[in-house]
Amino acid sequence: MINNHITQSLLAKGEIVSVNIFVATGTHHFGTIKCRISKIIRKDGDTILKLKVGKEYPLGHKFIFRSLEEVL
Repeated sequence: MINNHITQSLLAKGEIVSVNIFVATGTHHFGTIKCRISKIIRKDGDTILKLKVGKEYPLGHKFIFRSLEEVL
């Protein structure tokens, strides 16, 4: 996602509730997984998203952290 004023205002209003992330599969292919935004952390001008992932996430975590520039 692009970190600009439009994206920041949509996040503040709560209009963006889910995002996609890239993951590598075991067969050296890439795919996307849909995640729900659990928390928005703003620190020193950066925006970090706490994301809740589903069961299809290959590493087995429930929550992951990604910066705003890393998600789709």
